[in-house]
Amino acid sequence: MMRYSREQQATEFVDSIIKRERCLWCRDPSRVVYRKGLCRPCYEKGAQLKRAQKLLSDLKSRGKSIPFEVKHQADVLREAITDCKELGIVLDRVLQGGDSPLDLEWDLCWLSRRICRKDLFKGMATQLGWVLGPGHRRFLRALIWRIISVDASRHRIGRALSQLHRKALSSKEGAR
Repeated sequence: MMRYSREQQATEFVDSIIKRERCLWCRDPSRVVYRKGLCRPCYEKGAQLKRAQKLLSDLKSRGKSIPFEVKHQADVLREAITDCKELGIVLDRVLQGGDSPLDLEWDLCWLSRRICRKDLFKGMATQLGWVLGPGHRRFLRALIWRIISVDASRHRIGRALSQLHRKALSSKEGAR
């Protein structure tokens, strides 16, 4: 019987996450892939966007004015889908080779700011590099990113609204 080190076990765990079938957009390993390679929340956002775009094109083709709410809903959904895809790209990078102590420090800082509004881990990259091996750092980052991913999913529409408002404000300031 072959015994694995804890480092090997951590590496195998992260590798098993990478090998799972994951959503094409959010890349969340815990969600079941539903249709068209997407998990249910991503698929539903895509379907809502299609419906909103169809309504927009129908209104345009009939020569009617487009209500602000319809255009705004489509913009918010576009922004939410973009946010989802960007988070998926970051999660892929974390799982593929995210074993830098500095990356782990940044993730821990984000988590501590989110939970207790304080940066508890600033300047700890060196200690994290000494104490944790590459497999352990990768494993810990995968766990942290699971938390970040769930949090992002819960607040995706709110962040999309904020992003749209920021873009609108910056375009108004640029026009001045």
